[in-house]
Amino acid sequence: RDIEPFPQSFWLNTLNLVTSMNILTALLPHKHTLFSESLIGIAGFLRLIMPSNSLSIDELWALVELKQDTYPCEINFEQMILATDILFAINVIDLTTDGRIQKSI
Repeated sequence: RDIEPFPQSFWLNTLNLVTSMNILTALLPHKHTLFSESLIGIAGFLRLIMPSNSLSIDELWALVELKQDTYPCEINFEQMILATDILFAINVIDLTTDGRIQKSI
């Protein structure tokens, strides 16, 4: 008998579920992830080290690398970007007209 392949919507829904599970696992601390390794913890660290003036993503990454030894875990570029997205989503940082980021007032 012929077996019909799964429809494309099945694979898209499955991919979305797996992606959201990975993001959720990284977003919040749980029994296998320390707070310092979670994106929420990293977002708090970024908020603390960000100056009041605007800076580019590259400048923020340089600042993270400079202050890395003051944070309990290693932060990679992807984690920094995702943590920056969180800060933007909760209105802690804003995007300037020239594409730089700054703390919200």
